[in-house]
Amino acid sequence: MKLLTPCCGRLLGNSIQPYLKQRPYDIVSFTTNQLILAQSEEGNGDSAAKLDSVFALYFPEVEPLPYADVLDVLAQNSTSTLSKIRRCELGPAQGHQYDPHESENIETITKFSAALERLGRALVKTTTLCIPGDTLHYLAIELLTEQAPLSFFPELTILGVGAGNNGLTKYTEESAGMWWNGVEEALMRRVRAGKQVNSVVLEGKWCTREPWTHAWTRRVMQCHKLGLTKKAIDVRTLVGACHYCQLDLLGILSWL
Repeated sequence: MKLLTPCCGRLLGNSIQPYLKQRPYDIVSFTTNQLILAQSEEGNGDSAAKLDSVFALYFPEVEPLPYADVLDVLAQNSTSTLSKIRRCELGPAQGHQYDPHESENIETITKFSAALERLGRALVKTTTLCIPGDTLHYLAIELLTEQAPLSFFPELTILGVGAGNNGLTKYTEESAGMWWNGVEEALMRRVRAGKQVNSVVLEGKWCTREPWTHAWTRRVMQCHKLGLTKKAIDVRTLVGACHYCQLDLLGILSWL
């Protein structure tokens, strides 16, 4: 398993810090092969609006364990920059689906959860958090159910889920239920703490042949009906045939 190299650690921990402090960035995006910081024109974290400045750092695709190191190093050394962020986009961890219950993933789960927790405590002004629909980033939902809303993403008002999915994540009844049970619990915790999330937004590219595409619509509307969020918004792009559908048509899925 590849680990974060000392050189990369120094780059993220020290070398880029002077550059990050030059601009009041309000948008951050993390994936397993890049870090992007941007400054929106209005300074409100609106990624759809014109961006005044963008800082991008690309590195070789890493596995979940060194990806956790990347997040942890940045969270520890970029507190000044992160404290100004209004919008945080996580993932996706392409090609890194895993069963969170398997014992060999314990180290990954522990390190990634710790990194996300540190990140959530550093992002003190973040109002929008976007979480992809992969199993690795479900850990962020778990943390939202466990951590005190006053100290973990304390200003969160918009929760986006499913971004970066692009029709490449397959859900079982268990995994789909796990996601939404977690989301509902996290939203309830926020309501009880007086930190209600105003909007839950479904994002990403989803396949109409996947039954959980429609199940997610029902579950987000249920969150609104229960008073867990003021708005339930679905902005997903729906496609008639996804990556898995094409494999199925070619007769490849039976071999996987």
